[in-house]
Amino acid sequence: MSDQEINSVTQLLTIPIPDRAFADTRVIFENRFMSLYGAPVDFGDFRKEYFVTRYKKSVQVLVVDDDKVLLTAQYRYLIDGISLEIPGGCCDDEESLEDAARRECLEETGIWCEHLEPFFRSRAGEDTLDTDTSVYYCDRPTPKTEFVPKKSEVLGIGWVPFDDCLSAIRTGEIVNLCTVAAVLRYRMFVKPD
Repeated sequence: MSDQEINSVTQLLTIPIPDRAFADTRVIFENRFMSLYGAPVDFGDFRKEYFVTRYKKSVQVLVVDDDKVLLTAQYRYLIDGISLEIPGGCCDDEESLEDAARRECLEETGIWCEHLEPFFRSRAGEDTLDTDTSVYYCDRPTPKTEFVPKKSEVLGIGWVPFDDCLSAIRTGEIVNLCTVAAVLRYRMFVKPD
């Protein structure tokens, strides 16, 4: 290993940020869910304009009961197919993240999560995709209402054995980033074998 190679997270995180100057951003498009804006940055010897898509804060909930994970089945445009995901959605403006997590899980599945634990925070992008997702964990779910499929949102739900979730991640049947991260984090830190 050469002297220039870095071999630790701490060393990587201490690399100096380049000198830069930020110009005013310009909004290109926005609606109630997201905005798209241009953000010019001058690095001295070069300039770069970042085109950033910023989404509202969102929440997701890993609900586990009897070694099974609660998954939703939703149609997703970019894959033109069904995506298996943990429940979640956008946080309303005046709503706490925890309240949004409970509401989204109840709306999508009929399951109430009184006892939520913060699990981790995720950002799908750090450069041009600005997402901020808080993921919660619940291991004491309460069925509250009957699940009713909704074409515009959740088509189905299922309690999937944890090992089947791991297999589906391995085979690419589960691709949703927060779902993959939540299941793997659970496996590593909550219920390691």
